Amino acid sequence: MALRRADELYDRYFGPWYMPERPQLHPGTRPDIEEVLLEVGQHIGMLQPLDPEQRQLPREKVQGMLGAFLQDGERLLKQKPPLSRDWIAAIDTWATNENVAAILAKSEPLNFSNPYLILCCEFGAGVGDVLCQNRSTAQWIYDWPYWDSAVFDLNRKVRFPVFHWVVKRMTELGSEESLADKVEAALAFLDEPASPPEG
Repeated sequence: MALRRADELYDRYFGPWYMPERPQLHPGTRPDIEEVLLEVGQHIGMLQPLDPEQRQLPREKVQGMLGAFLQDGERLLKQKPPLSRDWIAAIDTWATNENVAAILAKSEPLNFSNPYLILCCEFGAGVGDVLCQNRSTAQWIYDWPYWDSAVFDLNRKVRFPVFHWVVKRMTELGSEESLADKVEAALAFLDEPASPPEG
């Protein structure tokens, strides 16, 4: 069975759940890395898309998905805690066209609990947590819907939309979108010295 491409899958399974007050601003999936403009001396709080009281719900959702990932990871990926980069490599091994096609076959786009959306969110929470574990400068910036939350690095001033990484992996061309390779490339990028500010 040929799997649909990432943007089509994203719009089909995630698009219906955007609300008028927070519409989908980016068609399909986001770029793997996004530069964030932060003026010299500007506080990271200026980058937060949500007010402090609004961040609690997406934080809880992301943490809930991480907990579910740890449970399902033992069953699907044959991994044991603690969470590590090995878990991300195990996602790549598990996410064959056959396995992804089977998940899609059971997923009704207009059912918010459909397995494709849930599994992408579980895997995305795991990828984000691994990035944060491995670099002290990396942290979550929460958004709504919660899958628009991303991992932000203050030193390099970039954000990684990790949930979108997973949607790209769980597609027709998923074998070309290794999550383990993206994690390693992101960590290597964060280790590079930042360019000095101009002027």
